[in-house]
Amino acid sequence: MTNILFVHIEEFSAEDFDQDKSKVNNNESESEENEEVFAFFTQKLQVRKVIHTTTPVEYPETSPNGVATIYNITGWKNHMDAFSDIQYSTNGAGGSANIKEGPFFGGISVKKDTRKCQGIKYCQFSNPEIINQEHCSVNFDSETFQNYTKQQNNNSKEAKTYSLFLAAKESSCPFKKDNNVSCDGKARLGKIANYQQTETTKYFIGCDKYKQNEKWHRFINIKPEETNISLLQQLFSGTASIQELSQCSMIIPRSCKRKKCDMPHTDNGAVVRGEIIERSCSVQFIKIIPHDITKCPFVALICIGVHNHPPPPPERTPSGIKNNLQILIEQAINQDDTTTSRSILSGNLIKAYFNKEILAEIHVSLNNIDKLRYLVGKAYKILHPFGQGVMGVYHYVSNKDSDLIDYVHKIEICIIKHLM
Repeated sequence: MTNILFVHIEEFSAEDFDQDKSKVNNNESESEENEEVFAFFTQKLQVRKVIHTTTPVEYPETSPNGVATIYNITGWKNHMDAFSDIQYSTNGAGGSANIKEGPFFGGISVKKDTRKCQGIKYCQFSNPEIINQEHCSVNFDSETFQNYTKQQNNNSKEAKTYSLFLAAKESSCPFKKDNNVSCDGKARLGKIANYQQTETTKYFIGCDKYKQNEKWHRFINIKPEETNISLLQQLFSGTASIQELSQCSMIIPRSCKRKKCDMPHTDNGAVVRGEIIERSCSVQFIKIIPHDITKCPFVALICIGVHNHPPPPPERTPSGIKNNLQILIEQAINQDDTTTSRSILSGNLIKAYFNKEILAEIHVSLNNIDKLRYLVGKAYKILHPFGQGVMGVYHYVSNKDSDLIDYVHKIEICIIKHLM
């Protein structure tokens, strides 16, 4: 049997051994952290950051390397609703293609749709520091969004008076002379005393070339509750003291058709409306949609690049808020079929349903009352598709589920002189 002799063996302390072992483990963990992990959506399309959500996102995050937002659309009626709340204009140049095997969704076939951000529009008097703000994500507490709130809330009489004056100044008179030549008359302020045999005075904006008994000259009605008559008189007479606005924060979505800024500005001492300028953007929006949504109830939005402009204002009302508001309106109409947008705002429905004092506190986009009018009109159309007149009653009685049939015994429709 061979004897093995252990000689010249170096001894180590237990503490030294534990320290060396700890260093090795730390080096391994550091190497794991330094390893870049990518999510592959096609063979060439890969991103580092993936965000999962179950609700639509108004301002999806982006980066130069790309950010993917994955929407879980289980139970949704329409998978495209995932993109309906996006405030960016996402219908820029691009195209679509079918991918046979999408790696991220387990190798199933998907549709890839690529579009560019269309950027924003802004007033020519806008502050360049605001317009040139780049961003990859949105902070709702930022100064930019505070400016949007101020911009939306700028509905004072003074602002409306300036807008009315500028719009009238730029309008043309529709009157045409006998030789079919358009009238070149300028806008001027007029008034009607003892209007409709009352002691009130009605103000209007007419044409300075109007002659008695001539029809179709310019006539713009003035709403006294929205207009500062004294300021309007001074603007037309040229005696108004105008405080110049050094900066403008008017930023509008690319889809807006507006050609002029709503806010008044001064140019060489004259009140003017700023021209609206377009600013394009190169950020890519890539939608990955499985062909079989039932088997794979997920869709992805991949954003690549940096927006070279401030975030567009929140013009679109999120679908969730819109649906809740629609339910509120329909309930109000069922209780009182004379419900209007004004009655909803003046009542306590908003406070009771949303725990907010005004609609703009629910979402900035609801500051425009026209959106509420649209939703009220839509609710009436759903509840009374044939109106609330004779035809509406006839349609309602014809419905088997209607309880009105117990009260209406006979409906006659008579036509007298082509009138029903």
